[in-house]
Amino acid sequence: MNRTFRNLAICAFSLLSFLVLPRAARAQTGTVSGSVVTPDENGVQGVVVGALVELCIPSDTLRLSTSYTGTFYFRKVPVGTYTLRVSHLSYETSEQQVEVKEGSESGVYVLLKERTEHIKDVVVEAQVPLLTVRGDTLIFNAAATRIQEGDEAIRIVEQLPGAIVSEQGVTLLGQQISRTYVDGRLIFGRDPMAALRNLLANDVVKIRAYDEYADRRSGRKHRKGEKMERVLDIETRSKLISATTGHFLASYGADMQGHRAEGSDRYGIGGTANFFSEKLLLEANAFSNNIGRKSNRIADILQLASPKSSYDRNTLVDVGLTRTWGEWGAGTVSELAASYTYDDSYSRAANYLQQHYFPTEEYARREYADTTQNTTEERRHEVFVSWSRSGEKSRLDIAHQMMFQKTGDRTRRSTDNILDDQPSAGSQSRNVRSQSYYHINESVAWIPELTERIGLGFSARVDLQNGDGSGLRSDSLASSSRRQVLTSSSVGRSQHVQAEASVSFSFSEEVNNGLDISYAYDYNNQHNRQTSLDPFDQRIDTVNTYNYTNRSQIHKEELQFRFFLPKLGELRFGTRMQSAQVLCDERFPGPDGYDSWFHSLLPFFNFSKFSMMGQIYFDYTTYTQLPSVEQLRDRLDNTNPMMLIAGNPDLKPEYRHMFQFSYSRLIGKKNHSLDASIHFTLTDRQIVRRQEFFTSPTRLEAWDYVAPAQSTLTTYENVGGAKSGSAQLSWMIPSSKLHGQLLLQAIFNYEDLPSYVGSQLVRTRGCRPQLKFLLTSRPTRNLQLSFSNTTGYNSYANNLNQKDRFLCESVSASGKWNNIFKYFYLQANYSFVWSHALERSGADVQNQILNVGIGCQFLKRRAEISFTAYDILNRNSGYTTAMYSDYVQESWVHSFGRYFTFNFAYKFNKSKSGISRSGLNTGAVQEKGSTLIGR
Repeated sequence: MNRTFRNLAICAFSLLSFLVLPRAARAQTGTVSGSVVTPDENGVQGVVVGALVELCIPSDTLRLSTSYTGTFYFRKVPVGTYTLRVSHLSYETSEQQVEVKEGSESGVYVLLKERTEHIKDVVVEAQVPLLTVRGDTLIFNAAATRIQEGDEAIRIVEQLPGAIVSEQGVTLLGQQISRTYVDGRLIFGRDPMAALRNLLANDVVKIRAYDEYADRRSGRKHRKGEKMERVLDIETRSKLISATTGHFLASYGADMQGHRAEGSDRYGIGGTANFFSEKLLLEANAFSNNIGRKSNRIADILQLASPKSSYDRNTLVDVGLTRTWGEWGAGTVSELAASYTYDDSYSRAANYLQQHYFPTEEYARREYADTTQNTTEERRHEVFVSWSRSGEKSRLDIAHQMMFQKTGDRTRRSTDNILDDQPSAGSQSRNVRSQSYYHINESVAWIPELTERIGLGFSARVDLQNGDGSGLRSDSLASSSRRQVLTSSSVGRSQHVQAEASVSFSFSEEVNNGLDISYAYDYNNQHNRQTSLDPFDQRIDTVNTYNYTNRSQIHKEELQFRFFLPKLGELRFGTRMQSAQVLCDERFPGPDGYDSWFHSLLPFFNFSKFSMMGQIYFDYTTYTQLPSVEQLRDRLDNTNPMMLIAGNPDLKPEYRHMFQFSYSRLIGKKNHSLDASIHFTLTDRQIVRRQEFFTSPTRLEAWDYVAPAQSTLTTYENVGGAKSGSAQLSWMIPSSKLHGQLLLQAIFNYEDLPSYVGSQLVRTRGCRPQLKFLLTSRPTRNLQLSFSNTTGYNSYANNLNQKDRFLCESVSASGKWNNIFKYFYLQANYSFVWSHALERSGADVQNQILNVGIGCQFLKRRAEISFTAYDILNRNSGYTTAMYSDYVQESWVHSFGRYFTFNFAYKFNKSKSGISRSGLNTGAVQEKGSTLIGR
């Protein structure tokens, strides 16, 4: 009994030891987690990646490096109070006490201050993957890019593989970005660039890119193969709810031409104030400058581009409001948008061109020179209001636009002709015009859905314009002392109506296979009148006096089949039937005109396959291009007496076949991207020029006009067989060592264009191959470099055995060095262009442009003072050249961009966050089920 009891006691004690003692041992430990961030006067602004975190316990020192989210995590830390030490080469070391409690997690929040001394060497212990692929979503880690404090999110996007940033928007792997979400919401509105230009880069954790259905009506069942749009979704640390942004900038300087003239003082002043939220957007923008800035961004101060080809003075005020009710994908959504714009602009430009004609039997040497100076003033008021309502079964859009504008235009022109040994002939003209008109546009679109398989669409648009003006024109010919002065007044009004109805049938509720039928109607009515008098004898000048109405109406029916082929792509094909009427009633100088109908059958075919890793796209389209009013009216235009132009009422519409192929792909673990595209156009009934040269004064009976000696008459004819095409291959190679990208491009352009010289048909063929490469690099966080080179060869020849060939080489380099003595920066941009003619004699043309900027940033880089100078070398001529039917044209554009400015700018950015400091989201280092690609 005793033995049995003893054995049972031993077993019980052993079992108790096995079950209880380990739990007691585990209960003597805890965990330590935290975030390492940088401080800012308004809160947390950035995380510190790669910081060394040391936790000193009695028996050992635990070490970790912070992840790309700036977080760290220690497990199984004995209970007690220990010293936590955080160090980084770019920041001052921080120490604090951490208490580890039994069975619990101790949270730590560490603020690091930036070191004041210059750091020469930085050791990177781990690299953050730039790109993660998770299903059909690309996830870009912001911590893998190099940004500066105060940068906007657009600076991150510029460093992403496969992304191309321009003023028009962002293209990612061949697809335009349609929207930019912030934490899943449209806080910055529908404009995809608004979030990228106003959201601070150091608030960005990740940027997700994916495709979503273009039709986002709530409750609607989507079919496979429906239209998709590429969007970005930015994950922020602050979990942004709203943002208030704005800035003020001012510039003052002077031209560097060495003389005082209009516009010799350069100035610029402007400011913006914006409020962004998911339900309400308020925007205000105002600026005035004569520096040629068309926007009001601080980045434009240091946008050291080519000198301006015109002197521009511009004042703009723009205010807007957007209010949204409801949420996309969760019921009915209504949106009201309204804006007002006032624009007062002034522009002055000057250019000079020469046309070198090839020798013929009529002459051994023929030169034509044209010098033009133009000044334009314009004042515009514009109001825009739109309202949209989108529900589960329908969408309604209504828009109203109204514009009032006054325009003044002054042109001086001088032409000169040289023909062998004959005295030169030419003309001089002065034209002053003023016009005021209004423009009203009303549009409505309604898209109801009858059943799951039948949808309808209706839209209508009315566009009304009316204006009147007056003008004065004086002409003189070098071969005559007579001076002709013409006064004119004009009245023009137009009505433009467009309407469209469509119905779509779906063969399946699961796949986007179906049939679309649509009908579109387009009506345009223009009334133009002008009266010109010869003051010498008060006769009406029949060449410059007219009174006519031009009307056109287009009926277009379309039948389209669409099929979605799983794993293959989407196929669309069909045909359009177009009937167009062009009618002109000529009332003066005599009852005349034309009335013609044009009928066309326009087949089309389209195949596409899109994914986040790339795309394949092929498209064949046919369409017609109607002749313009100027090309159809059988009237003579003698605005330039040496280059007369007359229309041809017998012209037919151009019929074009367009082929387009594009391919883009993200390749390999190094994030290489490949883009290839081919465009080819074949045009039947191409409208071409027909030129006739007069060696002596010639009377043109059809228009009761005497063409001066050495003048040229241009008319228009239809000719078949015009061809043009282009091919481009681009390879983008990211470099983790240089923290940049290398872009290699091969471009080939070809054209075969017909034209008439006298009665002879001339075909001019040209090919223009180019090789380009562009290297962008951020070797350090404070240094940005860019270098590009383009080598081009242009070859033109016609069937008259006349040809022109030239080489063109261009090199450009730019750099920006930040944090010089912590507060200063230096930026420079240099470009060199060399053109060498192989067939013609003459000196090589060289253009060199050097722009520099130096500045100081303070108040946490919110404020800056800078000095910028443009076109310092003064060796820019704006030179271009090309070969046409029987001549080579060279042109030079006067530069108005040689000046310097002193600048002051201040920006503010205040945001409302969805989390508090204590609730900072530490996040996970790597998402489950993801594939890491890249560095």
